[in-house]
Amino acid sequence: MGGPLAIGYVMTDYPRLAMTFISDEIDEVERLGHRVVPIAMNVPIDAELADGDAVRRQRSCRYLKQGGRWRLLAPVVRLVRDHPRSFVGLVVLAIRSARLDLTLIVRRLAHVAYAATVVEYCREREVRHLHAHFGQSPA
Repeated sequence: MGGPLAIGYVMTDYPRLAMTFISDEIDEVERLGHRVVPIAMNVPIDAELADGDAVRRQRSCRYLKQGGRWRLLAPVVRLVRDHPRSFVGLVVLAIRSARLDLTLIVRRLAHVAYAATVVEYCREREVRHLHAHFGQSPA
């Protein structure tokens, strides 16, 4: 691993006042010469954007739930086109892991769509390493 990396950070919320350790970690990774590409599920509420640093962090982040659900369709279609067998396997795994709970099946399929979006976003930014904080939805 010679030179600097482009590292994707996937999180539920970013920036978030209650989780400044994530911001501190990102700052340290960048200080070491790597480029961090922040990706979060949720757009922060106004209270989380209390200072200029938080606003700066928000501007650099890609929010998966911003812009409507229809924009998730194109990355899914491209993923199906480019990797049909893998995609079907992923969908089967998502459905099985939901244990016949219809609400959970819908949620898992939504996560597959978000993942397809993340794949494209990371490819466009030459991200080769993806880091997830916690074992929640972004992971």
